[in-house]
Amino acid sequence: MSVTRHLLKRYPVEVFTNEWTPKDDDQLRKLVVEKGTRWMSIGEEMGRSPEMVRSRYRDYVSLGKQRNTGPWTVDEMRRLYAAVTGLLGNTEWTSEEGLEVDVIGKYIDWESVASKMGNRSRLQCHKKWCKFNFWVSQAED
Repeated sequence: MSVTRHLLKRYPVEVFTNEWTPKDDDQLRKLVVEKGTRWMSIGEEMGRSPEMVRSRYRDYVSLGKQRNTGPWTVDEMRRLYAAVTGLLGNTEWTSEEGLEVDVIGKYIDWESVASKMGNRSRLQCHKKWCKFNFWVSQAED
């Protein structure tokens, strides 16, 4: 199932010109209120694959206007680090322990991290974490 989801995200079934519009997002929001998380049913009604509907809702629509799309602040980056390492049960990760930042990121429930961040989606948190080595090295310089 994980491989299938990855491939659907990487190579969506939909035509690439079929962009999501604000009207589509509103319709998705309403359908989730009506049907819950029955993605097959919602996908059929919207004419999109269930995986793409689910991903769109999780990464964009669920936060609505609260979703912060601006640059990350230093405070947000610290909270992200705390949220991720808190889920792992350890706040001190060093390369001597053999756990690099990108390896850690594969074992995280990004939905939980996003809920701790409040106004960032799981996708935003994951992408920022993937760039973690860069901004840590910049802070140390």
